[in-house]
Amino acid sequence: MPKKRVRRSPRWARWCLSFGALLLVVGGGSLVVLEVTVSAATRSVTQENLLGAARSTQTETHASVTGAKNILLVGIDARKNQAAGTAVRSDSIIILHISADHRQAYLISLPRDSYVAIPAYNNGAQTYAGGKNKINAAFAYGSAA
Repeated sequence: MPKKRVRRSPRWARWCLSFGALLLVVGGGSLVVLEVTVSAATRSVTQENLLGAARSTQTETHASVTGAKNILLVGIDARKNQAAGTAVRSDSIIILHISADHRQAYLISLPRDSYVAIPAYNNGAQTYAGGKNKINAAFAYGSAA
């Protein structure tokens, strides 16, 4: 009687199954290592509730805003080691314009080195005679106390 030949699965199928199992183990292990690393790194970081109890006790009311709006966004270039009383200049000046129907917004960036006319003023703490200067100097003069 002839021997019955046992049918074996193709070699490529065994390779794919082995490779898939290896990827599953390596991927799962990587996730565990990532979770442990992030946990160890953030364990020493102090976490605080910055909103405090005030957030939970306030009732939320929304203001009704109608019409077009222009919002001035100013980034400042303050330094840690800056001497007290030294004027702080702006490093980015952007105007945000929101259309009247509130469906579109436009950002207009003003170059900080634009040479502009700054009107004279006196805010009680600071006096400026007026003249031409860079636009970021206007912020420095106006924000000085």
